[in-house]
Amino acid sequence: MKLRHRRSFFASTVLLAIVFLHISDNPDSVSAQESDGSSCILDIQPPADDTSCDGDRRRQAGNWGGFIDGGDDCCTPAFDDYLFGLARWASQSGQVFLNSADQSRCLTGTSCGFDKLTRGASGCSSFTVADVAYKLKPQLESLDQGCNFTEDASSQHCSRCSAKWEEIRASLDHGSSSETELCRFAVLVTLTSNWAGSRDQVQPLYGCLSQEILIVSLSVGGVAAILVLLLWIMSRRKSQQTRSPAESGSLRTAQKNLNFKQPNNLKISIKEIYSATNHLTESNFIGQGIAGKVYKGKLSDGQAVAVKHIVSDGHVETFVREVTSLSHVKHPNLVALTGCCKHEDEYFLVYELCENGNLSEWLYSKERTLSWLQRIEIAIDCARGLWFLHTYPGGCIVHRDIKACPLFFSFLALHRLVHRLSSFPHCVFCSQ
Repeated sequence: MKLRHRRSFFASTVLLAIVFLHISDNPDSVSAQESDGSSCILDIQPPADDTSCDGDRRRQAGNWGGFIDGGDDCCTPAFDDYLFGLARWASQSGQVFLNSADQSRCLTGTSCGFDKLTRGASGCSSFTVADVAYKLKPQLESLDQGCNFTEDASSQHCSRCSAKWEEIRASLDHGSSSETELCRFAVLVTLTSNWAGSRDQVQPLYGCLSQEILIVSLSVGGVAAILVLLLWIMSRRKSQQTRSPAESGSLRTAQKNLNFKQPNNLKISIKEIYSATNHLTESNFIGQGIAGKVYKGKLSDGQAVAVKHIVSDGHVETFVREVTSLSHVKHPNLVALTGCCKHEDEYFLVYELCENGNLSEWLYSKERTLSWLQRIEIAIDCARGLWFLHTYPGGCIVHRDIKACPLFFSFLALHRLVHRLSSFPHCVFCSQ
């Protein structure tokens, strides 16, 4: 059923794109043809004021992740009406957004911020339905697959749909939030233009996406609360200790004079490095860190390792920091530094290899699954690793680069059901 729905959706999108392809040569022609110069060309009523806004819709409304300017309780219900009007107009005209003149006629008397979706400013604002179907096809397919409410309108489905909506923001983020939002709404209007005959199908989607920030905040807040509670409980069990700085001297001094004495037990020859990684072959490439590329390999003694190749002069201090200070930091929930190599202008850090991969591969893979008990164990193990760093007897260590975005979950590794923190390019040391 879902496959047939998707095929029907894209078939109709392609047909609509072909029919209105000529419009893209003159985007304002549709408005000129359909508007009589004084009335709104969208089939909607002007945004309602507080007295006439429906109470239930007002109470259930969100603000579309902050896109709606707010202040007026009826802005979000009115925005839903406006979006549905745009979708119906897009299905007939092949255009996505109104030009400034038509926008002004349709938004008389409102200050909710809808005018941000005006055609002609830049980038996606000038896209037609055909442009979106071609240039933003991956985002369109993703939203269609994740936000089909015809069979399931549960909160779980809404969370899945909101995640797809957020993924579009991440995939289109090129530094300008306003441009990113224009592209996101261009995808949404194009998608719903195929549902424009059914307000019942579109409204659950609007209701879900309008509360984007609430859903994300609850999810992130819940995880943060658990971690904070775990850290507090564990810190109460440990008596306060007098700490001294773990790092003496200046990294800048060390960076200028890289002939420091490396621990003999960590030294690995350049020949061993290239032999272990098969000369840094692409087939052994497993990731890109801030300081360089990472390759898997196997040392002559049979130990499986991950080798970080420092490729930027600006990150040589990462090599200095980890060899001089972090090589002594050992804990079951931290990935261990097992070796290093400095050869002319090349620098390598060798870590134990977490053969089960990174956390994102387990959380988002269709082939792998994690039970809720395992997820709780992961959170606890991560908290243990952080607690050890923050209470390290030689001086607290602050990681500074653990991110919530799934793209960076590679810092949290699974290995023999022990979950470990890794990668310390931005860590700092403190005496308290």
